[in-house]
Amino acid sequence: MSRYETGKLDGEFRSFPCAVSFSQNWTIPDIDHFRFEGEGEYEKAWENIEELKQDLNGVSEERPFKSRHRLFGWPDPVEGDMQLECQLVANGISYGKGYPNPMPELIKVGAKDWQLLLQIDTDEENPGWMWGDVGRIYYWIHKDDLAARRFENVRLFLQCS
Repeated sequence: MSRYETGKLDGEFRSFPCAVSFSQNWTIPDIDHFRFEGEGEYEKAWENIEELKQDLNGVSEERPFKSRHRLFGWPDPVEGDMQLECQLVANGISYGKGYPNPMPELIKVGAKDWQLLLQIDTDEENPGWMWGDVGRIYYWIHKDDLAARRFENVRLFLQCS
């Protein structure tokens, strides 16, 4: 990599140099990856999953927010499941007006073949990034495209609250 001048950008559009370090950590699927049938199961599971995620990500009452940039693993979605959206778009189905009902089985099965490639979180402290309203940018790639290094087929999502 090499540095180059970005040109004349307003302060809010500039990123700032910062150190990058890598560490291995555990990730788990979001609540939307599980099916619940019994009354109250969803709420109980949501509390347990959120508590586990906070423990895994080093979030506490003293530090309620910690930027979570990530290579691979499970995402920390702000708005919902992106694997299904990747599969819909890859099959020429626009989800802008809602999901097809009923959802074709081929779409549901193929959604699990999408892999989070990179998650870039809002990080005002270091590079000065703010994605929407404290959002995240996600890059997804199909497992076959990753194996063949076809990065031109990556899908990008911006989610914010």
